[in-house]
Amino acid sequence: QNGALNRSAAEQRARELVGQFVDRELAAAPARLTVRQLAGEYLDWLERVRGAKPSTLSDHRLLLAEPGEGRAGRIVAAIGDRPAAEVAPEDVEAILRSIEVAGGSPRTVNKVRALVHAMFEYGVKRSGLPANPVRGTDRRREGQREALETYSVAEVEQLAEALAAGAHRSEERRVGKECRSRW
Repeated sequence: QNGALNRSAAEQRARELVGQFVDRELAAAPARLTVRQLAGEYLDWLERVRGAKPSTLSDHRLLLAEPGEGRAGRIVAAIGDRPAAEVAPEDVEAILRSIEVAGGSPRTVNKVRALVHAMFEYGVKRSGLPANPVRGTDRRREGQREALETYSVAEVEQLAEALAAGAHRSEERRVGKECRSRW
């Protein structure tokens, strides 16, 4: 009648409208999230929830720093203002190439790639990003590490004897130690 709703129908219609609004807002949220915002959220989560070591946090903060903050800022300078949902593998690959061109080793490039991958993985799981663009990039081949120099048992025993005799100290320090040990 006249388009009027009874109380029950009005409440039902209100729930539908609110649900539609919430769905639209949730769908739009990843589209509005910038890489800069994602980086901040990721670093906060890494510290608060994961309890990352201070050295890890310091390293990640350096790599995700604002442009002009020391030697870092390459990632945020390149894609910081872009919506995170719109970043493509080509964008990430361009950052990795720029690190190579600047003289970064394959290990350094892979380290940056791993950080950006973790940040976008966080975005997929926690912020509703549709995909992780780093999955479409390739790791760099790292050369073989040099073999560690090892010592034989006899060499270790010789070294221990030399240390016990104080051969690693200067003559002055050995004499000074002998004098102190007499007192």
